[in-house]
Amino acid sequence: MGAAPRVFVVALLAAVLGWAGFEAVRYGVTGTAAGNGARELDRAGRLAGMQVAGSWWLADLARAAAEVPKDPMLHELLALAIVRGGTEVGELGEAERQLKAAIESRAGSPYAWASLVEVKYRIGETGAAFEKALVNAASLGPHEPEVQRTVADYGLAVMDEVGPATRAAIERAVAAGMKRNAPEILQIAARRGRLGVACRHLDGGPRPAESKWTQLCQSMEATS
Repeated sequence: MGAAPRVFVVALLAAVLGWAGFEAVRYGVTGTAAGNGARELDRAGRLAGMQVAGSWWLADLARAAAEVPKDPMLHELLALAIVRGGTEVGELGEAERQLKAAIESRAGSPYAWASLVEVKYRIGETGAAFEKALVNAASLGPHEPEVQRTVADYGLAVMDEVGPATRAAIERAVAAGMKRNAPEILQIAARRGRLGVACRHLDGGPRPAESKWTQLCQSMEATS
Protein backbone atom coordinates (compact mmCIF):
# COMPACT_ATOMS: atom_id res chain seq x y z
CA MET A 1 0.00 0.00 0.00
CA GLY A 2 2.01 2.90 -1.31
CA ALA A 3 5.18 3.68 0.57
CA ALA A 4 3.88 2.89 4.06
CA PRO A 5 5.63 -0.46 4.45
CA ARG A 6 8.82 1.05 3.11
CA VAL A 7 8.77 4.01 5.47
CA PHE A 8 8.25 2.15 8.71
CA VAL A 9 8.55 -1.59 8.58
CA VAL A 10 12.32 -1.99 8.29
CA ALA A 11 13.47 0.70 10.71
CA LEU A 12 10.52 1.41 12.96
CA LEU A 13 9.55 -2.20 13.64
CA ALA A 14 13.13 -3.08 14.52
CA ALA A 15 13.23 -0.19 16.98
CA VAL A 16 9.83 -1.00 18.46
CA LEU A 17 10.56 -4.69 18.95
CA GLY A 18 13.67 -3.83 20.94
CA TRP A 19 12.01 -0.95 22.79
CA ALA A 20 8.86 -2.84 23.70
CA GLY A 21 10.68 -5.13 26.13
CA PHE A 22 11.81 -2.16 28.21
CA GLU A 23 8.46 -0.42 27.95
CA ALA A 24 6.61 -3.56 29.05
CA VAL A 25 8.35 -3.24 32.42
CA ARG A 26 7.80 0.49 32.57
CA TYR A 27 4.19 0.64 31.36
CA GLY A 28 2.96 -2.94 31.63
CA VAL A 29 0.11 -3.47 29.17
CA THR A 30 1.23 -0.47 27.11
CA GLY A 31 4.57 -2.04 26.28
CA THR A 32 2.90 -5.36 25.57
CA ALA A 33 0.48 -3.69 23.14
CA ALA A 34 3.37 -2.05 21.32
CA GLY A 35 5.27 -5.31 21.07
CA ASN A 36 2.19 -7.17 19.83
CA GLY A 37 1.44 -4.45 17.31
CA ALA A 38 4.97 -4.42 15.97
CA ARG A 39 5.05 -8.19 15.57
CA GLU A 40 1.65 -8.34 13.88
CA LEU A 41 2.56 -5.53 11.47
CA ASP A 42 5.80 -7.31 10.66
CA ARG A 43 3.78 -10.45 9.97
CA ALA A 44 1.30 -8.47 7.85
CA GLY A 45 4.20 -7.10 5.84
CA ARG A 46 5.32 -10.64 5.06
CA LEU A 47 1.86 -12.04 4.37
CA ALA A 48 0.21 -10.02 1.61
CA GLY A 49 -3.46 -9.41 2.16
CA MET A 50 -3.41 -10.05 5.90
CA GLN A 51 -6.09 -8.02 7.68
CA VAL A 52 -4.95 -4.98 9.64
CA ALA A 53 -8.08 -2.88 10.13
CA GLY A 54 -10.21 -4.15 13.01
CA SER A 55 -7.48 -6.38 14.41
CA TRP A 56 -7.43 -6.94 18.18
CA TRP A 57 -3.92 -5.55 18.48
CA LEU A 58 -4.91 -2.34 16.68
CA ALA A 59 -7.43 -1.61 19.46
CA ASP A 60 -4.72 -2.39 22.02
CA LEU A 61 -2.37 0.07 20.34
CA ALA A 62 -5.03 2.78 20.37
CA ARG A 63 -5.59 2.28 24.10
CA ALA A 64 -1.85 2.27 24.75
CA ALA A 65 -1.36 5.53 22.85
CA ALA A 66 -4.17 7.09 24.86
CA GLU A 67 -2.60 5.91 28.13
CA VAL A 68 0.86 7.26 27.25
CA PRO A 69 0.10 10.28 25.03
CA LYS A 70 3.66 11.61 25.11
CA ASP A 71 5.25 8.43 23.74
CA PRO A 72 6.08 9.11 20.07
CA MET A 73 6.82 5.49 19.19
CA LEU A 74 3.31 4.39 20.08
CA HIS A 75 1.80 7.13 17.92
CA GLU A 76 4.06 6.28 14.98
CA LEU A 77 3.23 2.60 15.25
CA LEU A 78 -0.51 3.27 15.50
CA ALA A 79 -0.31 5.56 12.47
CA LEU A 80 1.42 2.82 10.48
CA ALA A 81 -1.29 0.34 11.43
CA ILE A 82 -4.00 2.77 10.32
CA VAL A 83 -2.27 3.56 7.02
CA ARG A 84 -1.68 -0.11 6.29
CA GLY A 85 -5.33 -0.97 6.90
CA GLY A 86 -7.24 2.12 5.81
CA THR A 87 -7.99 3.92 2.61
CA GLU A 88 -10.77 6.29 3.66
CA VAL A 89 -10.02 9.98 4.21
CA GLY A 90 -11.32 9.73 7.77
CA GLU A 91 -8.98 6.86 8.57
CA LEU A 92 -6.03 8.65 7.02
CA GLY A 93 -7.00 11.75 8.98
CA GLU A 94 -6.65 9.76 12.19
CA ALA A 95 -3.23 8.55 11.02
CA GLU A 96 -2.28 12.18 10.42
CA ARG A 97 -3.38 13.08 13.94
CA GLN A 98 -1.27 10.29 15.41
CA LEU A 99 1.77 11.36 13.39
CA LYS A 100 1.39 14.96 14.52
CA ALA A 101 1.28 13.74 18.12
CA ALA A 102 4.47 11.74 17.52
CA ILE A 103 6.20 14.73 15.94
CA GLU A 104 5.14 16.99 18.82
CA SER A 105 6.98 14.67 21.22
CA ARG A 106 9.89 13.84 18.91
CA ALA A 107 10.30 16.27 16.04
CA GLY A 108 13.60 14.73 14.96
CA SER A 109 12.16 11.49 13.55
CA PRO A 110 12.57 11.43 9.76
CA TYR A 111 10.22 8.43 9.58
CA ALA A 112 7.37 10.33 11.19
CA TRP A 113 7.83 13.23 8.79
CA ALA A 114 8.09 10.89 5.79
CA SER A 115 4.92 9.08 6.82
CA LEU A 116 3.18 12.42 7.16
CA VAL A 117 4.24 13.15 3.57
CA GLU A 118 2.51 9.98 2.41
CA VAL A 119 -0.64 10.54 4.44
CA LYS A 120 -1.04 14.13 3.26
CA TYR A 121 -0.47 13.12 -0.35
CA ARG A 122 -3.08 10.36 -0.10
CA ILE A 123 -5.56 12.77 1.49
CA GLY A 124 -4.92 15.23 -1.31
CA GLU A 125 -3.25 17.95 0.75
CA THR A 126 -0.04 18.99 -0.96
CA GLY A 127 0.26 22.56 0.23
CA ALA A 128 2.64 24.24 2.67
CA ALA A 129 2.30 21.61 5.42
CA PHE A 130 3.05 18.82 2.94
CA GLU A 131 6.13 20.68 1.69
CA LYS A 132 7.33 21.26 5.25
CA ALA A 133 6.97 17.56 6.02
CA LEU A 134 8.84 16.61 2.85
CA VAL A 135 11.71 19.02 3.50
CA ASN A 136 12.01 17.91 7.13
CA ALA A 137 12.01 14.23 6.17
CA ALA A 138 14.74 14.80 3.60
CA SER A 139 16.84 16.93 5.97
CA LEU A 140 16.53 14.61 8.98
CA GLY A 141 16.99 11.33 7.11
CA PRO A 142 19.43 11.98 4.26
CA HIS A 143 20.98 8.51 4.57
CA GLU A 144 17.81 6.52 5.37
CA PRO A 145 16.71 4.38 2.37
CA GLU A 146 13.04 4.32 3.42
CA VAL A 147 12.97 8.10 3.72
CA GLN A 148 14.78 8.55 0.40
CA ARG A 149 12.17 6.38 -1.34
CA THR A 150 9.24 8.26 0.13
CA VAL A 151 10.64 11.73 -0.58
CA ALA A 152 11.55 10.71 -4.12
CA ASP A 153 8.22 9.00 -4.77
CA TYR A 154 5.83 11.68 -3.53
CA GLY A 155 8.19 14.55 -4.23
CA LEU A 156 8.56 13.68 -7.91
CA ALA A 157 4.77 13.43 -8.15
CA VAL A 158 4.38 17.13 -7.27
CA MET A 159 7.69 18.60 -8.41
CA ASP A 160 6.09 21.24 -10.65
CA GLU A 161 3.83 22.42 -7.83
CA VAL A 162 6.34 23.03 -5.02
CA GLY A 163 8.72 25.83 -4.16
CA PRO A 164 12.48 25.97 -4.78
CA ALA A 165 13.47 24.73 -1.31
CA THR A 166 11.21 21.71 -1.66
CA ARG A 167 12.47 20.94 -5.15
CA ALA A 168 16.02 21.09 -3.84
CA ALA A 169 15.12 18.60 -1.08
CA ILE A 170 13.59 16.26 -3.66
CA GLU A 171 16.70 16.50 -5.84
CA ARG A 172 18.92 15.66 -2.86
CA ALA A 173 16.83 12.60 -2.00
CA VAL A 174 16.86 11.42 -5.60
CA ALA A 175 20.64 11.95 -5.85
CA ALA A 176 21.25 10.04 -2.62
CA GLY A 177 18.92 7.27 -3.69
CA MET A 178 20.70 6.98 -7.04
CA LYS A 179 24.01 6.46 -5.27
CA ARG A 180 22.47 3.78 -3.06
CA ASN A 181 20.23 1.93 -5.54
CA ALA A 182 20.01 3.53 -8.98
CA PRO A 183 17.59 1.01 -10.56
CA GLU A 184 15.10 1.47 -7.73
CA ILE A 185 15.04 5.27 -7.96
CA LEU A 186 14.97 5.18 -11.76
CA GLN A 187 11.91 2.94 -11.60
CA ILE A 188 10.18 5.34 -9.19
CA ALA A 189 11.08 8.29 -11.42
CA ALA A 190 9.79 6.51 -14.53
CA ARG A 191 6.49 5.72 -12.78
CA ARG A 192 6.12 9.37 -11.83
CA GLY A 193 7.02 10.55 -15.34
CA ARG A 194 10.23 12.14 -14.05
CA LEU A 195 12.92 9.89 -15.45
CA GLY A 196 14.96 12.90 -16.50
CA VAL A 197 15.38 14.02 -12.89
CA ALA A 198 16.88 10.68 -11.89
CA CYS A 199 18.98 10.41 -15.05
CA ARG A 200 20.72 13.66 -14.12
CA HIS A 201 22.27 11.81 -11.18
CA LEU A 202 23.09 8.53 -12.91
CA ASP A 203 26.78 9.30 -13.28
CA GLY A 204 27.07 9.91 -9.55
CA GLY A 205 26.04 6.39 -8.65
CA PRO A 206 26.64 2.79 -9.64
CA ARG A 207 25.45 2.37 -13.21
CA PRO A 208 23.21 -0.66 -13.63
CA ALA A 209 25.24 -2.38 -16.33
CA GLU A 210 23.46 -2.38 -19.69
CA SER A 211 20.08 -2.10 -17.99
CA LYS A 212 17.01 -0.71 -19.70
CA TRP A 213 17.26 2.32 -17.40
CA THR A 214 20.80 3.14 -18.48
CA GLN A 215 19.77 2.80 -22.11
CA LEU A 216 16.76 5.06 -21.55
CA CYS A 217 18.93 7.70 -19.88
CA GLN A 218 21.47 7.51 -22.67
CA SER A 219 18.73 7.89 -25.27
CA MET A 220 17.40 10.95 -23.42
CA GLU A 221 20.86 12.47 -23.40
CA ALA A 222 21.28 11.81 -27.10
CA THR A 223 18.00 13.56 -27.99
CA SER A 224 18.34 16.48 -25.57
